[in-house]
This record gives sequence, C-alpha cells and structure tokens, in this order.
Amino acid sequence: MVGQIFLNIAFQLLYFVVAIYAAGFLIYLMNRIFYAAVGHSRAVCYATGFLGTPVHELSHALLCIIFFHKIDEIKFFQIDEASGTLGYVNHSYNPRNIYQRAGNYFIGIAPIVVGTLILFLAAKFMLPEVFAGIQGQLSAFSEGTVTFSALFSSLWEIIKTFFLGYADWLWWVFMALALCIALHMNLSGADIRGSLSGLPFVVLIVTALNFAFGFIGGLYEGFLSIVNLAGGYLVITLSLSLMFSLMCTVLALVIRAILALFGIGR
Repeated sequence: MVGQIFLNIAFQLLYFVVAIYAAGFLIYLMNRIFYAAVGHSRAVCYATGFLGTPVHELSHALLCIIFFHKIDEIKFFQIDEASGTLGYVNHSYNPRNIYQRAGNYFIGIAPIVVGTLILFLAAKFMLPEVFAGIQGQLSAFSEGTVTFSALFSSLWEIIKTFFLGYADWLWWVFMALALCIALHMNLSGADIRGSLSGLPFVVLIVTALNFAFGFIGGLYEGFLSIVNLAGGYLVITLSLSLMFSLMCTVLALVIRAILALFGIGR
C-alpha cells in the first residue's frame, strides 16, 4: 500500500511539477529562438505579443492576488529592445508567511497554468468535436494509476485528432490564438528561480494528501481519479502548446532562411 502511494505521488509530481517546468523552459527557449530569427522586429513583437504577453503577465498578477503578494509594478506589454523584455510583474511578500511563500511556486508557473486553462476552454467552446476526441482519449486517466505507454499513446491519438480533419474557420481562429498564447507561456529563469522557494511546500502538500486519503477507506480511488484526470489534461495541453510554439519557431526559421537565400534582410 505504502509503495503504491509513493508511486502515485511520483506520477503526480511528474504531472504538476516536472512537466510544467520542462514545458515552460522549452517554450522559453523556442521563444528566444523565434525572436532571434525575426530580428526582434517590432511588427512581429506586436503581432505575436499583443495577446500572449498580457496573458502571461496577467497570470502572474492573478496568482499574486490569490496568495496576497503585493504587486509593486506591472507592465502588461512593452517592447524593450535593449533587454528583449515585453512585460513584467514585480511583487513582494512576507517571507515569514508560509501561505505567501508557498504562493511563490504558483506565481512562478502561472503563465503555464493559466495559458493551459485558456487553451483548454477555447478548444472546448470553439472546437467541440476536437474537444470530444480529447475527452475520449483521456477517459483512461480517471481510472487510477496511469502508465507512460498509455500517456504517450493518448497524446499521439489526440495530436492526430487535433490536426487531421478539422480546418473550418473556427479552427484557424483557434490556431491564431493558440500560437500567440503558447509562444508566451514560457517560464524565464527568473520565473523558475522565484517558484523554487515554494516548491517544497507543494511536495509536502501532495504527499500529505496522498497519505491522508490513502488510509481512509473508499476515498483514495476518487482522489486519484480527479488528480490523474487533471494531470492528464495538463500534460496533453502542455504538449499541444509545445507543438504550437515549435510551429512558430520553425516557421520563423524557414522564412529567415528563404530571405537569406535571396539576399533579403542582410
């Protein structure tokens, strides 16, 4: 029993910590490559950042409010050519307050969580057929412990469902929104460093909940069902966001290569 509980904790930390950090950092790298490829063009910054950057900064601000951090300064969207910064949120808190310290984790990862939620809701209302396919693939996640093979199998089927056979005008609108938001769901080095101080509290809470429900008869299965389903949605949406960001980056690199081939922009 105890061994199974620790295995479940490992999967949950994989969903809610490792996957978030990995996706956020990879999107950060793609964001940097994308803007380097387009030469930090102001037109491109406006075209991709007018939506993605405010969503990113609002995510930080929203979690600051929830965890009672003081917002000292906020810029929803600006183009700082010297640093490449498009926006920021400066906040402060009481380090002796455990709730506020735990909030550092959620504030740091906020762009990933809020961006994922927005894409999830957008797919639900704009692409109901695609969303139904995603729900069908994720039904297995509510049945308890999930294996890696099941996770990757579901992910592959969802990617095929999303990109094959759906190309009406709402699909294209969703794609435009998703590309802008996903490209800016990045976690910068400052975001990751800021979140680390709250990470031990998250690990402690996850561990405590699993052991508390694990020794209460009949409740642990329901707890695992909810947590695994939420984790499944998170991992799948993060994977799609990575694909959207990769699409933007590859497109920028291809256009740059074509322009260089014809001697344009040198």
